[in-house]
Amino acid sequence: MKAIFLKTLQFIFKLFEGILLFISGYLTCVYLFALIIVNGDNIALSSEPKIEIFLHSNGVHTDIVVPTKNRFIDWTKFVDPSETKSGKSNYSWTAFGWGDKGFYLETPTWAELKPSIAFNAMFGLSETAMHVSFYSGIKESPNCKKVVISLSQYMLLIQNIKNQFKEAKPKRLSGKHYNSNDSFYKAKGTYHIFKTCNTWVNQTLKKSNIKTCLWTPFDRGILNAYDN
Repeated sequence: MKAIFLKTLQFIFKLFEGILLFISGYLTCVYLFALIIVNGDNIALSSEPKIEIFLHSNGVHTDIVVPTKNRFIDWTKFVDPSETKSGKSNYSWTAFGWGDKGFYLETPTWAELKPSIAFNAMFGLSETAMHVSFYSGIKESPNCKKVVISLSQYMLLIQNIKNQFKEAKPKRLSGKHYNSNDSFYKAKGTYHIFKTCNTWVNQTLKKSNIKTCLWTPFDRGILNAYDN
């Protein structure tokens, strides 16, 4: 009996030790990879038109914010703002965010987080969703960085955002929203601790040749790339 008890204690200790090693290794990678800037030397060509976009964080989750309409794309033909609760169609800016469907739709606040949702999200066991928000205006702040990109970068960004939607012509999830100016749609991909909502933004920027960090699961890694 004593031998079984000691073996159980040893197992618990090794398990606890393994968890601590994993967490410390994860956080170390987060810190180091966020310091490595990619596409930093990819200067927009002077002959190309320039487009302003924004990277906006609510303190946890980052969105890519683009002009709703310009001569290169009219986003209202892809995701219609008039389908939101507001019914408006004249928003100037459109924000795109990707994430775990359970977190998005069933956890409006951290206080309502269920263990099952957290577990499924951490280990890629649930579906994902695209959250699209519309704004009349947006301005720079510590949590909202303006980024000027070239037309070629913007065209890549358009395609990379569109490719993340599950449907070629997205259909909003009926009755799912946070406010009067947003909608949810089905998305591709799997959310887990190595690919979070912020990792998606970071990867989308990277694939579009736009400056960002090497990898990050948090918003600060992305925003800090634009502090200098």
